[in-house]
Amino acid sequence: MTRKELSDFYTRYSRRLFNTSLRIVGNSQDAEEIMHDTLLKFLLRENDLLSILNDYQVSAWLTKTCARASIDLIRSRKQLVEQETELLGDNIIDNQQESAQQRELIEYKAQQIADSISQLDQPYKTILTLVLIEGFDYSEVSQITGSKETTIRSQFSRGKEKIRNILHYDNRR
Repeated sequence: MTRKELSDFYTRYSRRLFNTSLRIVGNSQDAEEIMHDTLLKFLLRENDLLSILNDYQVSAWLTKTCARASIDLIRSRKQLVEQETELLGDNIIDNQQESAQQRELIEYKAQQIADSISQLDQPYKTILTLVLIEGFDYSEVSQITGSKETTIRSQFSRGKEKIRNILHYDNRR
């Protein structure tokens, strides 16, 4: 890859990979490191991978590899926390129970949002899924759907408002 191609490649994928990792690990420094590791891993295997993957498959491979690396980091930290818990005792257990309750609440809210997305009509369902769940930006969704980026932004905004209405209605029951 030439220097220009490398720069374009980095520009094209770095933001999505960083955001994907950041959502999982919750720390920008770790997310940046995972993003760079993922890009480096791809570039080291570039000749093998480019011969069998098209652009969308490259994007999917990068995103999947980044997500897995992020999850692996969380798992390794969880094991470390478990070891420290055994050493430090009950105070940490109380804090973990509180954070477990917070995680349950977050998971519950995320499930509510996912359920409300499934209630939406097309194209709102597709656009919100691609942006919120898959992590694509507006220009990528525009390329995937064949719609203008301004249309995607408008439909995303309307879809979010429809979700708010669904969630507000469900909370009133």
